[in-house]
Amino acid sequence: MGASGWCYSVEYETDIGAVLEKLRQQVFLDGDYYFSRDDDQPAPATIDELLWAQGTNGTHSILDIVGGVRTEPEEYWASVCPLSDEQVLDCFGTTEPDDNQVTTWMEDGEYDMYVTRGWWGVYVISYADGKPARIHFGGISGD
Repeated sequence: MGASGWCYSVEYETDIGAVLEKLRQQVFLDGDYYFSRDDDQPAPATIDELLWAQGTNGTHSILDIVGGVRTEPEEYWASVCPLSDEQVLDCFGTTEPDDNQVTTWMEDGEYDMYVTRGWWGVYVISYADGKPARIHFGGISGD
């Protein structure tokens, strides 16, 4: 099947790790992931069961990000990290991009230039009226 890119946007909260975990739970509950199963196989009851069932195929979603939030790119497998201020400035022409700028950038897959290989992701915070408004996650996972 090959790896897949994914992106999500959620309301800003200061604890990025907690936001990531809430988002993973919501994606699981919504069934917004890849799951290869036989017709007689029940759907997994938890994210851990799903990840075990999928093995190295992954879910092609943020559910594959089991390593949490890190400070440096590729510091830990299956994790996300922020773009640096310099990268944000290069991408958006400002260190406080608005929601539309980041959403378009994510949807266009521009984040993949900062994800040098699969099973990693990045996040960018968008701003409204000078305050953090949303967190945008983008990455690549699955096989």
